[in-house]
Amino acid sequence: DEGPEAGDEEGDDDGDMSGSEGGAGEEVHQPPEKIQIDVDGIGDRLIQFPLPFGRYSNGQWTGTGKFQYLRGQGVARQPSVGVEEDEDQGACCLFAYSFVRLKEEKLGEHVQDYQLSMDLRNMLLEMRGPDGEEEYQVHVAGQKFPGSEDDDDDPDADLDNPGPESGILDIGARVSLEVVAEQEWSQIFEEVCQHVRENFVDEDTGGVDWDATCAGYRAVLPRLRSRSELTDLCSELLAELGVSHMSVSDPEPEDDGRSRGILGSHGHLGLQVTWH
Repeated sequence: DEGPEAGDEEGDDDGDMSGSEGGAGEEVHQPPEKIQIDVDGIGDRLIQFPLPFGRYSNGQWTGTGKFQYLRGQGVARQPSVGVEEDEDQGACCLFAYSFVRLKEEKLGEHVQDYQLSMDLRNMLLEMRGPDGEEEYQVHVAGQKFPGSEDDDDDPDADLDNPGPESGILDIGARVSLEVVAEQEWSQIFEEVCQHVRENFVDEDTGGVDWDATCAGYRAVLPRLRSRSELTDLCSELLAELGVSHMSVSDPEPEDDGRSRGILGSHGHLGLQVTWH
């Protein structure tokens, strides 16, 4: 059935809104305008990006109608079989294409990735400089980075230190993470138990009472004194399934190459269980 006609008491938008749902003074949101695409002869009206060859990724529209994207250098690779390609392709340049000016503009370099804000007006960038150091910056979407070529910023602006002028975020000063080893190890153990419970190929876990088995090994958790002992415990737990080709991966070692125990432990997040 069709809705009320214009001018009807229930559908009249020009009437007094004080008695409408939502109360007086509240903003009334109208439905979005319907867009109809004329497909006849659309091939003659399409605009092709006049862009050079490259490795493109992360194309997104900004709030001002520009189209942003990352472009890296295209690299020819030797064909290989059974060898995983290196996913680290290096940093890219960030560009924005204006459909008003029909022109591409380079916003900045050394960008690993970026994400637009919900209102599409600002962007968070993951940067990596020539020395390999990672940093995060916040800039206005679709505009050149401060200090880039042809920018009109204050020449005396501090662009090397964190702050609104440079857009650099001091993550270390803003975010702190304290990991309690015993609590982290307990969480890792529970995630291993849950992962097997949800993903093991045999719903009956080969006839093993998995919940009871996990409960038995869970009682050993308070006696652990190092991260390597947790790995041994999880390995013995998985061995109860009697299935080969299962493994538990340790985290990367600390800078000094030693595995830390509870005293002075910074902790590690996550543990990977694989089977083939």
